[in-house]
Amino acid sequence: MQFPIPYIPSTSYKGGNGFGASRELVRHGLMHAANDLAAPPGTPVLAMDIGVVIGGPYQFFRETLALEIKHPHFIARYCEIAPNTEVRLGDSVKEGQVIAYVGDQPGQDMLHIEFFRGNRTGDLSFSPGTHPPFDRRDDVFDGASILDSSRNTAEHFEGVDNWRYVTDADGRIFLDPKIDLRDI
Repeated sequence: MQFPIPYIPSTSYKGGNGFGASRELVRHGLMHAANDLAAPPGTPVLAMDIGVVIGGPYQFFRETLALEIKHPHFIARYCEIAPNTEVRLGDSVKEGQVIAYVGDQPGQDMLHIEFFRGNRTGDLSFSPGTHPPFDRRDDVFDGASILDSSRNTAEHFEGVDNWRYVTDADGRIFLDPKIDLRDI
């Protein structure tokens, strides 16, 4: 399992940026349905596992987009990404493949990642206020344990922004795994 950005952000994806945190300032009773990974715009977003794109890219929040990928053990919705995605509906992905880039929006930039068990069908979101407390499908869950278990796959350092890429024989883009002095 691959961590979904190339490094572990110094801002935690738990607590206030984690699943279940209060979003009372947005709407009474609303709770956060994701784990937020703080990252600057343009940071590569990586597929956590093999899978198939089952949704998107589509408009999500403040000029950013979302992609839904069905992985073997869960569905991940990779959100608040830039319009220049590397994959589209129906594409197969490999673990560690660059699928998108963190988007640019007012306030803190991040990968907002939501996890669903995949034991339900239909849209992942509901209209605001119609399906408390998350306004998400009932199989949404806290992905912190999945993120924690994949932390050892983050091979780069926070603040690095000169990513080098390699392409496989199928045209899929990956980060160059070779770390050199520019990464230190």
